[in-house]
Amino acid sequence: MPSLAWNHVQLTANLYSAPQLIQAAAALTAPSCATSRPLDPVIATHLFASAQDEVDFVADLVARVDLKKSVTVMCADRREVPLVVAALQKRGVGNVRSLERQNLFDFAIVQTAHALLQAVANPLTESKYLFSLLHTSSPWHVVPSKLAAVMELQRKRHVPLWDVLVKLAEGTTPLAQTITLDADSVAAIKSFVSVFSHMRELSMTLSCLELLHAYFTKTGELEGLMSPTSEADAAASQALAAYFYTVGEAQHSTKSVHVPFVAPYLQLLKDSGRLVPPSNRDDSIETSRVTVVSIQTATKRHIAADTIVFSGMADKAFPGRKPREPTALPMALLESIAPTGRATSQAKRQEFIEKCRETLSNLMLCAKLNVVFTASGGTPSRILAPLWQSPTVHHPPGRPSLPRRRDDTADQAKELQLEHVSFSQLDEFMRCPYRYYLARVVKIDQPTSPGLVYGRSLHEGIAAWSSDPWVPDASQNALDALNASWESGCFRSKEEEEMLLNQATDALAAFIAFETANPPRIDAVESPFDINVPEANIRLKGNSFSLPRPSLDVIFAVGVWDRIDVRADGTYVVEFKSNMSNGPRNNQALAESSLQLQLYMLAYAHVHGVPPRGGVLRSIESPHGLNDEGVVQYDAKADDHILRGIADTVQRIRRREFDALPSFMGCAFCAFADVCPSKYR
Repeated sequence: MPSLAWNHVQLTANLYSAPQLIQAAAALTAPSCATSRPLDPVIATHLFASAQDEVDFVADLVARVDLKKSVTVMCADRREVPLVVAALQKRGVGNVRSLERQNLFDFAIVQTAHALLQAVANPLTESKYLFSLLHTSSPWHVVPSKLAAVMELQRKRHVPLWDVLVKLAEGTTPLAQTITLDADSVAAIKSFVSVFSHMRELSMTLSCLELLHAYFTKTGELEGLMSPTSEADAAASQALAAYFYTVGEAQHSTKSVHVPFVAPYLQLLKDSGRLVPPSNRDDSIETSRVTVVSIQTATKRHIAADTIVFSGMADKAFPGRKPREPTALPMALLESIAPTGRATSQAKRQEFIEKCRETLSNLMLCAKLNVVFTASGGTPSRILAPLWQSPTVHHPPGRPSLPRRRDDTADQAKELQLEHVSFSQLDEFMRCPYRYYLARVVKIDQPTSPGLVYGRSLHEGIAAWSSDPWVPDASQNALDALNASWESGCFRSKEEEEMLLNQATDALAAFIAFETANPPRIDAVESPFDINVPEANIRLKGNSFSLPRPSLDVIFAVGVWDRIDVRADGTYVVEFKSNMSNGPRNNQALAESSLQLQLYMLAYAHVHGVPPRGGVLRSIESPHGLNDEGVVQYDAKADDHILRGIADTVQRIRRREFDALPSFMGCAFCAFADVCPSKYR
């Protein structure tokens, strides 16, 4: 294997690469042969406390390179490319070029233009576009905490955001007195309401292009766009011009110039990633001394440079399905007594890591003299393990603490007083903190989905039957509960709703028939629990965790078990999951990775003083039993990991760490993808 790896590296090596670089590339592709001797000076590794410190270091490093030498910065995350370019330009580094293909919506000015058209087209139902317009448009800067308070008020009042803004601008109704806004925020909201009302009136007579021109003239942004003073302003001006051109084409395609007809077409183009800004740069990179590119793009280009800097080398930046945060979901929770699923998963993971190492090895050989690796946030990527031996650790620089304003202190204290954190909120935060921020903090409305209606109705029917299964009308009571909780209006067609309702009815009937043929010993149904969990510093209430005031030390956890069954070998906590696809499902793997099931078993042990035998995950489908149930045994050793993971997640929420974690599947099904600047493209 060592010789094969060496031959592969020799064949793909740059003819001018230093021999030490070739040896390092060989060590990367053959981790079992990584030597314990110190790496040659041609390989340098640096670890930073924050991503900003890392970007600053990379920019300073490139600025110090000899002007006769070429440098390429390869970012693991494409979102870091414009940050690095901006940092280099700020330091006066000339002849810098980005090789990334930008999206029009990478520019805030384009986000503003698009949000305006969408908000005018849907002012009463699409609150998220009004929020995006307030958030991205420079003339109306509202403090994020104040804007979040406005969104929370809109959510609690169950009224459109536009109505809330109008009432706050008037300031004469009790609604305006339920929230405290500073003078600047009130003035910004009043100005926004005035301008947006005018835009709605103009939309009846003006075309989309004329409306956008009137808007940017009214806000005073048009003059700056016509006379840019920096490269960033020039790029934004070109991007907006490209968007204007697209709007004109959309007006021609829809055979209408008015917003209601053009806005949906533009949204379709945005969702499909068809809006790309123009570029007057040729494909040649020979004339650029400094180039910045993402690793994904670099694999498709021919690149050669004296020095290559790999930035942002953390696991979460690499392709593939984005995992939950490791601090929130410890790996110990994924371990199972049955090794089959775990062994397969580990083999696939190792295969993926080896493929990434091979790609990275090829990119290293694009350098002639030396390679620099940088990472931030704690642990670097496992892909670099053979080369990451003695990194230079950069501690955060000492910065003078600024005096905190009284209103900032109040906002921080208010932010910490979370009313509740449900398991679904925890899971949402683990997958994407920014989605959690928009849904739970800002509280932008999310449309009800067919899957949510389907699962909730089935749970209600199962609970109704399990509460009293032996009465004559038990089956009818369960069916009535299912129909009562069914909610129309979120399906794509009447036929789809009828199909899913019939499927849910069949699944419930199959469940009842299965339970009747195999009578369970049900100990409790929808049973609440209340436990003291000082380690987690949270309160679980009604299937949700409620946080107390920070001054409290004793915290209680309260929740609801779906069902408690007593079987021949002991007591089991049972969780039901609907299977809307009615297809194959690996319930065993789902049970082994279920944080919710682990937590509820822990709660049972605390409440009853005797641990349960285990937990059961059952899928509801027709015919029932199509997929075997998943069973996990209770392990007290995992309790500390569970509580610590939840506590760490809560602390991150309190610290407002809401950075986005974009992924292909996550962004494809996210309700906020159209207002998220970090959407995966």
